[in-house]
Amino acid sequence: TQTFWGSFYQPGHSLVDDFKALGYHTAAFSGESLLDEKFDESLGWNRAGDTVVDPRFITSHVNGYGTVPARVLMDELEPFLEKHDPSQPLFLYVFYQDPHFPYQQDNPSVLNDRHIKRTEIAAETRPRLWHTYANQVHHLDRAAGRLIRALDSKHMLDDALVIFISDHGESLFDDGYLLGHGIAIQ
Repeated sequence: TQTFWGSFYQPGHSLVDDFKALGYHTAAFSGESLLDEKFDESLGWNRAGDTVVDPRFITSHVNGYGTVPARVLMDELEPFLEKHDPSQPLFLYVFYQDPHFPYQQDNPSVLNDRHIKRTEIAAETRPRLWHTYANQVHHLDRAAGRLIRALDSKHMLDDALVIFISDHGESLFDDGYLLGHGIAIQ
């Protein structure tokens, strides 16, 4: 939320409002429901967003966790970009959920032989956990490549600022903790 507010969440005005006021089409594509943790409200998408796509609106593939893999999100995003008029300024927010706890996105196993089950996540299963996490990061990287190619094919990279950020790292029991929430900068 600091990216959208410039500080910790304070209701009222966000980066989405700023871009909307400047004449940008604002679009959010999220692998997690923006209603979770009130991200729709805290990031400003519930007020100002022109296009909002998250698992609530993707009927083709929703897993039991209410999230969608990055490749499914890209299946929604690429047609949007194909239809978008590149002369219309665009503020695009994309949130990939794949490498986020509990690492259960339905992705093919490329860097592991079997995904770790949530009930198996523990310090003693760290090698399997690490391979599952790396597999999810691999699929996020592929989706990010698809995003860059989609923007490039519309000549939207010529006048774009692309920022990749993470909300936190994952400790994966490196220092005794599983998640990176407030423990250490990863």
